Formats: sequence, C-alpha cells, structure tokens
Amino acid sequence: CTVSRLVSGGSIPPCCYKDMLKGKFTHEFNCIKDSVLDIERFYCIEFNDDEISFILRNIIKL
Repeated sequence: CTVSRLVSGGSIPPCCYKDMLKGKFTHEFNCIKDSVLDIERFYCIEFNDDEISFILRNIIKL
C-alpha cells in the first residue's frame, strides 16, 4: 500500500481532497513542503503533493 493510496480521504477522490487541503491550509501545506526538503535531499527522494497532503491530514486529524 503506497502513501498516495492512503491519502484518499475515504470516499472523496484524492485530487479533490488534496486541492481542498492546499486551498484551506495553504500556509501549513507550504511549511510541511519546506520542512521535508532536508529529508528529500538526504535520502534522494521526493515527496509529491499527495504525500504532503497525507502528512497535513494526519497533523490536523481530518
């Protein structure tokens, strides 16, 4: 099971859920995105918006 699949938000399509989170919590979304830059560089990975949304959703417990 990938992180992207876990972002589904129940019956809400992932793209709609991601867009809602990015729109409603823009500052928080961008802070998380900036915060994972060191992790991305160190492990040579890249977090996509779905994965950032998953992190944000768990922080705000939606």
